Amino acid sequence: MGAAHHIPSIAILIVAGGRGARAGDGLPKQYRPIAGMTLLARTLHGLHMAMPQAALKVVIHKDDLDHYAAS
Repeated sequence: MGAAHHIPSIAILIVAGGRGARAGDGLPKQYRPIAGMTLLARTLHGLHMAMPQAALKVVIHKDDLDHYAAS
């Protein structure tokens, strides 16, 4: 038999598909840098530090693949 796969008992869904239009500048706010990290990266880092056993899943807008990859 193969090695058992660990399946996390906790999953966190981060919904980051908004356009952030009110923030201006044309860049959705989840991809804006704050003290060297994007808001999304800060969110993911904080959640991972608080619950390292959790599976983190991010939902993004279909047009934001490049922004997501860069963040």
